[in-house]
Amino acid sequence: MPDLVMKNILEKCEIRSIFSLRKVTHNFRAFIDDLSPDSRLKILEFSMDSPETISVRYTFFNGPMYLITYKKDGENCKISLNYGIKKVEKELENQDFLAIFLKDLEFLFKFQKSKMDYCSFQCSKSQKILESIVEILKSRNRLLKVKNISISVPTPENVLSILPYLASGTLETIGFSNPKIRNSLDIQKIEELDQWKNAKNLYASEHFLGGGNARKFAHFDRGAVFMRQVFADDLIFLKNSFQSSLAFKSFLLRFLEFSDEQRLIDALGQPTTQTEDGDNWWKFEYPGSDDLFTVFLTKDNIFFRHLY
Repeated sequence: MPDLVMKNILEKCEIRSIFSLRKVTHNFRAFIDDLSPDSRLKILEFSMDSPETISVRYTFFNGPMYLITYKKDGENCKISLNYGIKKVEKELENQDFLAIFLKDLEFLFKFQKSKMDYCSFQCSKSQKILESIVEILKSRNRLLKVKNISISVPTPENVLSILPYLASGTLETIGFSNPKIRNSLDIQKIEELDQWKNAKNLYASEHFLGGGNARKFAHFDRGAVFMRQVFADDLIFLKNSFQSSLAFKSFLLRFLEFSDEQRLIDALGQPTTQTEDGDNWWKFEYPGSDDLFTVFLTKDNIFFRHLY
């Protein structure tokens, strides 16, 4: 069969069909690997809440959603595949469930060229699996294009290991979380990355962000973060930066300590509204616009918002 015909066929195949074709002959495998057809993966959601089970949800631009579970079953690997209304189960004898999952992920990422809408990694315990995923990302000949990334891991340093292998030109939203333990995340290392500098949205309300100052959030359009300590001068800088951008939407900054709160209140002027609980609300105009910019300050957070 002519190469051009094969290329046209592969471009119309979904990834499961390409998986199957690679197993037909050595020549098919070599041709597909040389052509490197796009996996066209749209959404990847990885979860490992148990040391013996991995769940992955794949959604493709040109195909259905697949939910695959890889489970340790004694010395074997038990795989459950759900797509549409169909369900397939398979037992692989003397196979390690981690190795099987990583092999599948490596194949998908190897051919992935298009920009993914969303990618999430959720892992409550195993450090080994995260290290293996990073190695797969490292092995690619191009950075992975992802629009929105969510990373839920037990150790904040794991965030640093993944971000550098994502294309900074396509990454818009960064999310860090840890549903079980609130750790400190040193943002001094992360804020030097182009991925951080070019992102527009930041959600990290379940880690204490430390090692830097609140001014490093000034380029974000949306966000929600948690810091141990904030200072008036940094919040004034944020207010002026956010207010100068019509692209800005909202930003919530929670904190534990705010020792010079009165300095911020003095700088912002008389509050538009003050509640009985001592919360303060200011309303400002956007320069050259009818839009409004508001600041809401409570005992443990400050919320900046653009009102249209």
